Amino acid sequence: MSQIAKLPLRRFTGEYDLFGNQVLTDGKIRLDSLYRFKGQQGAAVVVVELDDEFASHDDWQRALFTAMTRATVRLELLVHESCRLRGTFAAAGV
Repeated sequence: MSQIAKLPLRRFTGEYDLFGNQVLTDGKIRLDSLYRFKGQQGAAVVVVELDDEFASHDDWQRALFTAMTRATVRLELLVHESCRLRGTFAAAGV
């Protein structure tokens, strides 16, 4: 996938510059994994693929907290309809 809604994605190329910084492709929307985005922030963060497979990991709460605290203005969680966490989010008003 190289774009979302006709907007090019900004992704890590797998390379680093001379200063050790990640080299990213040009793009309007940053696409990264939760673990690669750790320690960074964005105005809007969309967390996708929250499903029972994610919820079965021992550290899912820590991973979700990390993802949620990356957003400075807006956070969206896309939770699979059958995910057992869906009720938890609904009860919390998320």
